[in-house]
Amino acid sequence: METTDLLSFLTNSRTPGGFLLTILIILALVSGLMSKAAADYGGIFGKAARAIRQHKEEAIAADEASAARRLDRLEKTIQRLDREVAELRTKESRHHEYQLWVAGLWRGLEFWAVDKGLTLPPPPFMSYPEWIKQKYPETTQN
Repeated sequence: METTDLLSFLTNSRTPGGFLLTILIILALVSGLMSKAAADYGGIFGKAARAIRQHKEEAIAADEASAARRLDRLEKTIQRLDREVAELRTKESRHHEYQLWVAGLWRGLEFWAVDKGLTLPPPPFMSYPEWIKQKYPETTQN
């Protein structure tokens, strides 16, 4: 049976067996085009296989480049967030330290007021920015 006879049989065959045979031949051709060895074929099948393979390689390279860019952005975001968290921890620690200082100052003022009967004005009170400037002169607080 020659190729033309096979093709005419498949086109004229309207049976389930003919349909399944047609599907199998199409799958064999497509899977043959997808194989790495098909790129070495000559003619149209080789060109098609090489084009498909090149398209796959380009898609894989584009995906890898996209993943690398995404990873770089994530690493930069993590570094930025680490810096921000460290700054927030420092600020929170200073606020807490200031609150302790104010509580101690008020306690001292209460004892002072009892001892002095409130005849003298209390000692000067520093605001938080003033306290930061005195306690941490190397930094500037907004």
